[in-house]
Amino acid sequence: DLIVKGNAVLGSLSGLAGLTVVHGDVVIDNNPVLGQLPAVWPLTSIGGDFELNDTVVTTLGGLSSLASIGGKLVLRENAALVNLDGLEGLMSLTRLEIFGNEALVNVDALSSLTSVVGEVKVEYNNSLSDLTGFSALTSVGTNLRIETMNPLVTLDGFDALQTIGGNLTLSACYQLTDISALSSLMSSGGDLHIYLNDVLSACCGVHPVLNNNGVAGSITFALNWIGCNSAQEVLNAGPCAIDPPVDATESLPRSFRVFAHPNPFNPNTTLFFELPHSGTVNLKIYDVAGRAVRGLAIDVFYEAGRHELAWNGVGDTGVAMPSGIFYYKLQFGNERRTGKLILVE
Repeated sequence: DLIVKGNAVLGSLSGLAGLTVVHGDVVIDNNPVLGQLPAVWPLTSIGGDFELNDTVVTTLGGLSSLASIGGKLVLRENAALVNLDGLEGLMSLTRLEIFGNEALVNVDALSSLTSVVGEVKVEYNNSLSDLTGFSALTSVGTNLRIETMNPLVTLDGFDALQTIGGNLTLSACYQLTDISALSSLMSSGGDLHIYLNDVLSACCGVHPVLNNNGVAGSITFALNWIGCNSAQEVLNAGPCAIDPPVDATESLPRSFRVFAHPNPFNPNTTLFFELPHSGTVNLKIYDVAGRAVRGLAIDVFYEAGRHELAWNGVGDTGVAMPSGIFYYKLQFGNERRTGKLILVE
């Protein structure tokens, strides 16, 4: 394995430029000022997982020789990563997670990816409005989750997707209006969850895949939970527009998540967070210089479940913040989530 982790002042990995093969995992994690991978890194294969987390790397372009990753690809909370250039050679993965990369604008470099054996998660990438890089993807072995993607309008890019082995979840994509790109989907082994998409006013009937009425050509999901999308509590658009059953509404979150809505905002926004178990929460707002300007929750104990805290754009001093970019940081035990807030005039 190659593990580069927890180096507070490491700015470059240029010394790895001669490395061509890693038989195990490559984990580059929690190097907060790391901004540069080798400009030309002739790495052709990674036998295990490739994880790049919590850096300020802007590009993966030096990895253009990389033809295979034997395990999962995880790109998590790389605040300056703009695109995935350098990953054009990848055709299959065991799992894909693209999470919390605030500057990421496209995934075009994944246009050769045809299958993922396990789960695909594309979440909290709040500049990502274009998924057309998934145009070759035909199968996802377990779950497909697209969540909290504020600028996403359509699912264009999933036009070739035929099989999802588990659940399909579309949630908190506040600009999502069109999911007709799913028209090639032929089978699913799990549930369909579509919720908290504020302007998605019709989702049933756009294609038989979204109907659970047993007619020829339709795809049956085990549970269709389609609610809380537009101003209506539940969409009245076909046989799958049903209230979520009691066990779904009362079930506890399975993961720790946080998102802000509306965002951009003026002057009020709400931070929603989900806790899989009870614990102490710290939630603070920071300016671009890294100064804490508002503490919304300081060592507050919360039960497991879904919670929300409002921010009115005012700092702890009682003074309204100027328009600009801010960041929230929510600490829950040993885990943390960060994200960008945009306060507009």
